[in-house]
Amino acid sequence: MSHPVDLDELDAALRRYGSHAFLMTTSDDLRPHISHVTVELAGGMLTCGAGRKTGANASVRPMVSLLWPAPEEGEFSLILDGDATLDGDVLRVTPTGAIRHRPASNPDCTVDCEPLTHD
Repeated sequence: MSHPVDLDELDAALRRYGSHAFLMTTSDDLRPHISHVTVELAGGMLTCGAGRKTGANASVRPMVSLLWPAPEEGEFSLILDGDATLDGDVLRVTPTGAIRHRPASNPDCTVDCEPLTHD
């Protein structure tokens, strides 16, 4: 099940989910690399600190994802995809899409999603 939400609502979503997220990058051998980061949103762009491996990964493969776990049991997680650029030890992520996702609450459905869309 999908429900579109405008990416302009990202600020409100982040107030709900908080500033701590999991950042996913891809390593040289194409394995996922996950870091726990503190995220800030300004001017439609997300920023977070980047360690050595995270920064190296994002510099070569800039398509990244951020995951905010569900605030409460049964609620939606927030997953955001974006294009990253590294500026020193700061990663800047321009959102390209986002979705709220949770396990299905209905036995006839395997997932329950609400995309965040950009006009």
